[in-house]
Amino acid sequence: MSKIFELTSDGWVPYTYDAEKPVLLFSWRQPCENCLAIRTMVEELAEELSDRLSVIGLNFDQYQGLAVEFGIDRPESITLLDRGDKVAELIEPDSKAAIMALVDEHFSMD
Repeated sequence: MSKIFELTSDGWVPYTYDAEKPVLLFSWRQPCENCLAIRTMVEELAEELSDRLSVIGLNFDQYQGLAVEFGIDRPESITLLDRGDKVAELIEPDSKAAIMALVDEHFSMD
């Protein structure tokens, strides 16, 4: 079972601005082969990092207003949020290691 919560326009504040943990937000669209590859990496990280952060998916085309809210201007991206504030972004990550490096850089285990 996926640990990725799909963000919608209903009740999104508790999962972003009021979140107790930092958030990894994965922006995607359909159809998009690259988005599927990135989603696979993100699903693996969601399992591995569930104690450190929340992982959220956002359908870029369906919820463009939320994408604007978080400063996301394209799908196929990873955005890190801390209490709803964008702290980092990675466009078209090519590996799980690249995403993990971004997480480690901004959300250390301390």
